[in-house]
Amino acid sequence: HGDIAKETFVSAHAKFQNQAGSADWGDVFFGKNVPGGNPLVAGMCVSLPLHDGQHLINLDLDEEQQKKYLLDEKDSHGLHKLKELTVEDVLEMFRARSAAPNCTVRPEDVTWIAHYRVNSRLAEHFGSGRVYLAGDACHCHSPVGGQGMNMGLQDAKNLAWKLATVIK
Repeated sequence: HGDIAKETFVSAHAKFQNQAGSADWGDVFFGKNVPGGNPLVAGMCVSLPLHDGQHLINLDLDEEQQKKYLLDEKDSHGLHKLKELTVEDVLEMFRARSAAPNCTVRPEDVTWIAHYRVNSRLAEHFGSGRVYLAGDACHCHSPVGGQGMNMGLQDAKNLAWKLATVIK
């Protein structure tokens, strides 16, 4: 069971010019909409420095912010798919969120651009009789932050010590 978050996350790995903040420091930006303001301002944006002046940009889009990027085609959950985002799409979002209106990126400096929705699912029961579930078999999470793998390893360790105690 579980729901698909209607919020979409956008990530881009590129070398940005005229970026807000330091080239060597991670930056986190939070924005709030004001009446008559740019609707892309609201939300979060994280900029993480990589090698050679490149950055990994992560930001979120709520349902309203997604509208201009939606396709007619629906995914397996019945939600409209987002179009393949361009460098200009990502720059528009990043400029609005980061207070860097002069930020640019050359197309050849883009390593990749991706967008995804977060699946958050949880099994009703983690065990029945002599059968136990652990890891992705009983829960799945966003790929951001390594939650799934970390929780899966913790599940296995927790289950192992409990089984060992019963066996002794």
